[in-house]
Amino acid sequence: MQFGHIDKFILFGGGEILFLFARELLRRNLETLVITSKRHAEEIITDGDNLKTTLEKAGISVRVVKSLDSGEVIKEITGSAVGFSFGAAWIFKKNFIARFGGKLLNMHCTRLPQNRGGGGYSWIIMKGESVGARLLHLVDCGIDTGHIVRMEEYVYPPSCRKPVDYHEYNKSHQVQFLTTFIDDAMSGAEFELSVQQECFSSYFPRLNTDIHGFINWHWSTMELERFICAFDDPYKGASTFFEGIR
Repeated sequence: MQFGHIDKFILFGGGEILFLFARELLRRNLETLVITSKRHAEEIITDGDNLKTTLEKAGISVRVVKSLDSGEVIKEITGSAVGFSFGAAWIFKKNFIARFGGKLLNMHCTRLPQNRGGGGYSWIIMKGESVGARLLHLVDCGIDTGHIVRMEEYVYPPSCRKPVDYHEYNKSHQVQFLTTFIDDAMSGAEFELSVQQECFSSYFPRLNTDIHGFINWHWSTMELERFICAFDDPYKGASTFFEGIR
């Protein structure tokens, strides 16, 4: 697969990696637009500022929309645009994907197809996995099911215990992974697509600490330790009840 001429990057979703990547694109004088939801726009990113404010202060164009069907989104998708999703709040529909002509990708921070879905680092911690991955795959109508364009695997250091540890370890590597990819894509490199092996697939849903973070004291010591770490920083932390008090 080749990407041909690229004159615009459209980033969907939120999070610090999206911001860091957008800033790197802007530093390279590449036209960049962020399309985000209200939920992502209000997430705190740097120095107490939310994503929308952080992007605007950096000089990056951002639009907060309810739906991808709006005219202000559709008109931005040109034949030479490449799209990247970073945990976007929307399910991309077939007609929308087609507008990118096969050039809409999703950034995933765990191995596929073993770790489809949300919850990211928390699920990795609870499963006791030490092997991580950073990868880009084509967006299709499924959830994390598209062909893999590029992937790197690595082993997390023992110092990674809480979700924030995994994020801090990964973020500079992820941005470097993305910028190397766009350098290769813009230079005309050809990418060999990898089909995901369905026999190895698993889906893990998104987690909400207030709902899913309750401790079961019948678990083993190892399971308890992993579970408590999984809901630690940047989340509120695991919970239990003692004499009727949470």
